[in-house]
Amino acid sequence: IKFMYTDWADRDNPETRRKTLVALFTDHQWVEPSVVTADLHARYGSPTYFYAFYHHCQSLMKPAWSDAAHGDEVPYVFGIPMIGPTDLFPCNFSKNDIMLSAVVMTYWT
Repeated sequence: IKFMYTDWADRDNPETRRKTLVALFTDHQWVEPSVVTADLHARYGSPTYFYAFYHHCQSLMKPAWSDAAHGDEVPYVFGIPMIGPTDLFPCNFSKNDIMLSAVVMTYWT
């Protein structure tokens, strides 16, 4: 754990420490339970699919240390980048966002 969650090249930088601490807590809170659930589901013979979504809209003002959050894939699943910003998803979607949305919708169907 110490090796995985420590950036040895920049370990005294407070921003680096924050990012690795967020990664540790995120993995504990979201990733580990998701992997356990998927493993149990697959163990009993059910078709099981698992994905990680790390992309977030670049036009949204987020701190540099912030990555994609829970639910950031939702507009991509429903094709929102193809229709443009909405009140619920105010991002200025790029052409890459549109292509990613098409891929995500294909995977989900």
